Amino acid sequence: MKTLKIINLIALAIPICLALYSIFDYSFIAFALLSTILTGLLQVIVGVIFWIFVPDNIHIKVYFLGVALFFLFAFMHFLTTYIQFFPIVLALYLTAILYRKDKVFSF
Repeated sequence: MKTLKIINLIALAIPICLALYSIFDYSFIAFALLSTILTGLLQVIVGVIFWIFVPDNIHIKVYFLGVALFFLFAFMHFLTTYIQFFPIVLALYLTAILYRKDKVFSF
């Protein structure tokens, strides 16, 4: 569990650090935007590993439903105005799932 939290923290920190560095060099904003793809990939991998260890957790199932809806809406061009907020909400939701202190999540 500790490893998953570290990987999640690194995945969230990469685009934030690159975006902050773009204050000094504006070209890094493009790297920050592109690194969000890596963040999404790492978070889905963390979610799958978490699901393997805790398969009966309803929150991780809701997370994957959100991921599926994001890709479905993206490919169907549905809710295109609001789809940019899906990854932020999904990242925060997975982080909240990982950092819950319930005994159900300890392994």
